[in-house]
Amino acid sequence: LRKQGYEILDALLPNVTLDIENIRDFRYIINRRRPSKSVANLEVNRLANWLVAELTPIRIEIRPGKRTTARQTWQGVSQLACRVEFDINTSPEYTGKFSAEKQREVLDELASLTLELVAEGDIP
Repeated sequence: LRKQGYEILDALLPNVTLDIENIRDFRYIINRRRPSKSVANLEVNRLANWLVAELTPIRIEIRPGKRTTARQTWQGVSQLACRVEFDINTSPEYTGKFSAEKQREVLDELASLTLELVAEGDIP
């Protein structure tokens, strides 16, 4: 499962070379700023956090008493998760103001950039 997850990320992260056979824990965090298409002199942060996780269900049995004990056992089949978290926002350096109409345009632009990252992966 781990290898399959890294193969998926390898396709989504064309600027990163992954040693799929030998890596065990991988997290890739990057912020690729772009100039806004909606507002002059505004930059947009495109922060993305990419990772692969292998999820294994466990059962924890707790026995309360004078000396509380816990026992953990593996339950079920492991599953693969490729996860990406986004924080798409305007840069804090921008001090200008814009109208409510421009605000809607900027929000649409941020949503579009998020969808682009999902569809195309980490691209400049």
